[in-house]
Amino acid sequence: MDPNQTVVYILVAVLVLIVSMLVYAVGARKNDSGIKREALAFLCFGWFCVYATHRFLSPEEAPRYFEVNVSIEADGRGVCAIPVSGLYPRELLIRPMAALGSTSVEPVEMTLDLRAENGGQVAIASKDVLVPGGGGNWQQLRKEFAPKVEGDHLLTIATSVKVGTIQVRVEY
Repeated sequence: MDPNQTVVYILVAVLVLIVSMLVYAVGARKNDSGIKREALAFLCFGWFCVYATHRFLSPEEAPRYFEVNVSIEADGRGVCAIPVSGLYPRELLIRPMAALGSTSVEPVEMTLDLRAENGGQVAIASKDVLVPGGGGNWQQLRKEFAPKVEGDHLLTIATSVKVGTIQVRVEY
């Protein structure tokens, strides 16, 4: 969260507390329980408003994901586009799934190549071995990359035809 927003939320919460204490003091001075209840209601409502604004209107802290399924063709290749905005590091979560009728009983080699579409700048170029996992699929891989340019990037995956689709989640 932005530190300036945090300061604003704290100041508003303190202001609500001070105003409710002043109203309560007036009720105590006049010995009026109705004013005291209004001070308590103002305090509860004010703090609820600060909490709700902070919780529901502040920017999201958790990472957001772009997800795509890459279909592996008969030649063992698959291509997909990954949009990149902002030059901060991202993580690829790669989950290979077996094709219909195939199983993941043996390791399979996979080559990843992530390049900027316009300039050809390489973000990832790696060769990995997919290790068999449970349930007919291979184990999930994690790859981190820091793009050098913004725009669409092309992810090219070359692997065995035993791999039917590869689910790719990109944190953006």
